[in-house]
Amino acid sequence: MDHCLQRARIDKGMGFRLPAIRVLVNMGVVSYGAYVFHLAAAGLVHKAYFYAFGQELDRGALLFALGSTLTLVTAMVSWKLFERPINSLKSYWPYMLRLRGRPIDAA
Repeated sequence: MDHCLQRARIDKGMGFRLPAIRVLVNMGVVSYGAYVFHLAAAGLVHKAYFYAFGQELDRGALLFALGSTLTLVTAMVSWKLFERPINSLKSYWPYMLRLRGRPIDAA
Protein backbone atom coordinates (compact mmCIF):
# COMPACT_ATOMS: atom_id res chain seq x y z
CA MET A 1 0.00 0.00 0.00
CA ASP A 2 3.05 2.23 0.40
CA HIS A 3 3.19 2.83 -3.35
CA CYS A 4 -0.26 4.50 -3.20
CA LEU A 5 0.72 6.98 -0.56
CA GLN A 6 2.31 10.25 -1.45
CA ARG A 7 5.23 11.40 0.66
CA ALA A 8 3.46 14.65 1.49
CA ARG A 9 1.20 14.58 4.53
CA ILE A 10 -1.88 16.56 5.36
CA ASP A 11 -1.62 18.41 8.67
CA LYS A 12 -5.00 18.43 10.40
CA GLY A 13 -4.03 20.99 13.03
CA MET A 14 -4.74 18.63 15.94
CA GLY A 15 -1.22 17.25 16.15
CA PHE A 16 -1.69 14.27 13.84
CA ARG A 17 -1.06 13.91 10.13
CA LEU A 18 -2.80 11.87 7.47
CA PRO A 19 -0.98 10.56 4.42
CA ALA A 20 -2.22 12.09 1.18
CA ILE A 21 -3.31 9.50 -1.37
CA ARG A 22 -1.94 10.55 -4.75
CA VAL A 23 -5.05 9.65 -6.76
CA LEU A 24 -7.30 11.73 -4.50
CA VAL A 25 -4.87 14.65 -4.49
CA ASN A 26 -4.74 14.61 -8.31
CA MET A 27 -8.54 14.40 -8.53
CA GLY A 28 -8.72 17.45 -6.29
CA VAL A 29 -6.44 19.31 -8.67
CA VAL A 30 -8.65 18.59 -11.69
CA SER A 31 -12.00 18.77 -9.87
CA TYR A 32 -12.93 22.21 -11.25
CA GLY A 33 -12.29 21.00 -14.79
CA ALA A 34 -14.43 17.94 -14.11
CA TYR A 35 -17.21 20.20 -12.88
CA VAL A 36 -16.95 22.37 -15.99
CA PHE A 37 -16.83 19.53 -18.53
CA HIS A 38 -19.12 16.84 -17.05
CA LEU A 39 -22.33 17.80 -18.85
CA ALA A 40 -20.61 18.21 -22.22
CA ALA A 41 -18.87 14.84 -21.81
CA ALA A 42 -22.14 13.05 -20.99
CA GLY A 43 -23.81 14.64 -24.00
CA LEU A 44 -20.93 13.73 -26.27
CA VAL A 45 -20.92 10.11 -25.05
CA HIS A 46 -24.69 9.93 -25.58
CA LYS A 47 -24.45 11.23 -29.17
CA ALA A 48 -21.39 9.15 -30.05
CA TYR A 49 -23.06 5.97 -28.76
CA PHE A 50 -26.19 6.69 -30.78
CA TYR A 51 -24.11 7.41 -33.90
CA ALA A 52 -22.00 4.25 -33.47
CA PHE A 53 -24.68 1.76 -32.42
CA GLY A 54 -28.01 3.31 -33.43
CA GLN A 55 -29.42 3.02 -29.90
CA GLU A 56 -30.17 5.48 -27.14
CA LEU A 57 -27.86 5.41 -24.14
CA ASP A 58 -30.11 7.27 -21.75
CA ARG A 59 -29.03 6.16 -18.27
CA GLY A 60 -27.09 3.50 -16.50
CA ALA A 61 -23.67 2.29 -15.59
CA LEU A 62 -22.26 2.42 -19.11
CA LEU A 63 -23.13 6.11 -19.55
CA PHE A 64 -21.67 6.83 -16.11
CA ALA A 65 -18.43 4.92 -16.82
CA LEU A 66 -17.87 6.40 -20.28
CA GLY A 67 -18.94 9.89 -19.26
CA SER A 68 -16.76 9.87 -16.13
CA THR A 69 -13.75 8.63 -18.06
CA LEU A 70 -14.15 11.29 -20.74
CA THR A 71 -14.76 13.95 -18.10
CA LEU A 72 -11.61 13.11 -16.12
CA VAL A 73 -9.43 12.84 -19.24
CA THR A 74 -10.72 16.20 -20.48
CA ALA A 75 -10.19 17.78 -17.06
CA MET A 76 -6.60 16.47 -16.90
CA VAL A 77 -5.82 17.81 -20.37
CA SER A 78 -7.37 21.15 -19.43
CA TRP A 79 -5.25 21.28 -16.26
CA LYS A 80 -2.01 20.55 -18.11
CA LEU A 81 -2.62 22.81 -21.12
CA PHE A 82 -4.54 25.75 -19.64
CA GLU A 83 -5.03 25.91 -15.89
CA ARG A 84 -1.50 25.12 -14.68
CA PRO A 85 0.20 27.57 -17.10
CA ILE A 86 -2.29 30.28 -16.16
CA ASN A 87 -1.78 29.57 -12.43
CA SER A 88 1.98 29.91 -12.91
CA LEU A 89 1.43 33.54 -13.94
CA LYS A 90 0.26 34.36 -10.40
CA SER A 91 3.85 34.97 -9.30
CA TYR A 92 4.02 38.01 -11.60
CA TRP A 93 1.07 39.80 -9.99
CA PRO A 94 0.98 39.95 -6.21
CA TYR A 95 -2.41 39.46 -4.62
CA MET A 96 -3.31 42.16 -2.13
CA LEU A 97 -6.26 42.06 0.26
CA ARG A 98 -7.85 45.28 1.41
CA LEU A 99 -9.08 45.84 4.92
CA ARG A 100 -10.81 49.16 5.54
CA GLY A 101 -9.08 50.74 2.57
CA ARG A 102 -5.57 49.60 3.54
CA PRO A 103 -3.80 46.87 1.54
CA ILE A 104 -2.81 43.69 3.37
CA ASP A 105 -0.27 41.32 1.81
CA ALA A 106 -1.89 37.89 1.36
CA ALA A 107 1.45 36.03 1.38
